[in-house]
Amino acid sequence: MQKMRYIIIILIFSTSVCFGQAKEPLEGKPKTFEETFAYLDQMFDDTATYNFMLFPEDVAISRLHFPFGMWVRNNWGLWKESELKTFFNDHGVYQPDAMSSIIFTSYYRHLHNKPIDFQGQVERLKRINSNIQVDTLDNGSVQVSYPELEKEDRTTTEELFKYYPVGDTVLVTLTGKKGLFRRSVTFKGMATIKGHIEDKLLLTLIMLKKDDKVKTDYKVGEEINAWNASCTLIPPKNWKK
Repeated sequence: MQKMRYIIIILIFSTSVCFGQAKEPLEGKPKTFEETFAYLDQMFDDTATYNFMLFPEDVAISRLHFPFGMWVRNNWGLWKESELKTFFNDHGVYQPDAMSSIIFTSYYRHLHNKPIDFQGQVERLKRINSNIQVDTLDNGSVQVSYPELEKEDRTTTEELFKYYPVGDTVLVTLTGKKGLFRRSVTFKGMATIKGHIEDKLLLTLIMLKKDDKVKTDYKVGEEINAWNASCTLIPPKNWKK
């Protein structure tokens, strides 16, 4: 079975499914590792949490790496001096990417009432990073691979498609142009899953949820192919974590 590639996420927690509004919002940024859970609780609404919790751990974590993970690394002081960065440094973690990975993995396990195994996560990331392989290809480009990561059991594309059955309705991230300079923007469409083609979903658009000022070539009724990472599952009615 084909191993599912790491997905550079098109943030599925955008527009109405990204940052839930809390009645008493936390201010600033988390100062301790434990506080990161409270901040993420506040930032994820039910739809975002449902998508995060539903998928296997490796899929859920990889989907957050960009761009939400980038936002966390930039805004929670993981690149600059901060109490949270100091905590990770004290535990032998120095790369911001590794810090955010541990935060998301720990939060995932917290939501599933599983042992967080912080030290086990640290040791795993050290093994992966200490065995990075860099090869120069014939065309001069550089290829980076992670042999330790490839040894792990990862969710396959076929396994992932079980979460996207034919006939289900999903939200899909689409692109358009807006403004005088036609800057690229994203918006949501609603679509029905028609099938699976290699590592993509075949969708039929049934609704475009966009500002009238956004110009796009997408049309209701059109069939499109989309990465599963760009598709947000809609939680059952009244679902709560």
